[in-house]
Amino acid sequence: MKRIFSALIADEFQYCIYELICPETMAIMYVGMSKNPQARFRAHQKGDEKSTIAFFKKNKLNKRKVVFKIRMWGLSKSEAIQKESEIIEHYKGIGMCSLNTYIGHTPLTKKPEIKLLPRQVKMKATRRAQCQSGAEKNRLAGYNESRKKAIVDQFGNTYESIRDCERKTGCHRPSIGKVLRGEYQQTNGYVFRRANA
Repeated sequence: MKRIFSALIADEFQYCIYELICPETMAIMYVGMSKNPQARFRAHQKGDEKSTIAFFKKNKLNKRKVVFKIRMWGLSKSEAIQKESEIIEHYKGIGMCSLNTYIGHTPLTKKPEIKLLPRQVKMKATRRAQCQSGAEKNRLAGYNESRKKAIVDQFGNTYESIRDCERKTGCHRPSIGKVLRGEYQQTNGYVFRRANA
């Protein structure tokens, strides 16, 4: 029991804070936290972290190795998050950590809100009302049922659905639908009607 408890404690305090340092200027460019720093550094090198891709590519082209330094270790997850936030804030204050886009788990820049046009707002409200009333569900159910109804061509061939008709005749689904609705007289030499019509 003691071994299990000590293993759990050891597992909890495995987080570290690391720094990525520019080999040219020796400025701290990025601060992060990890349970497995070696794997995390490899992930940065591969380009798994969007904010550091360009930095690693630039140094690779100039044949320079990014300096990877572990600043603290033996931290719990909550301690690591807190310390990482404090360090990033400190370095941002002195003009470093330019590659960090988050402080802790909070993004530094908010996405700009997209303003909708008046007609888009109206359409959104209408769609929401339709969904709440169940009208949209009924409309889709009716549409799906209509697609499953059998179709007959002028030669007397029967097709289970529009999809089946498209597969067997080579006509496009939208064109078949338009012939059935009376918008087109024919498509690819075929005239279609509903089997029960």
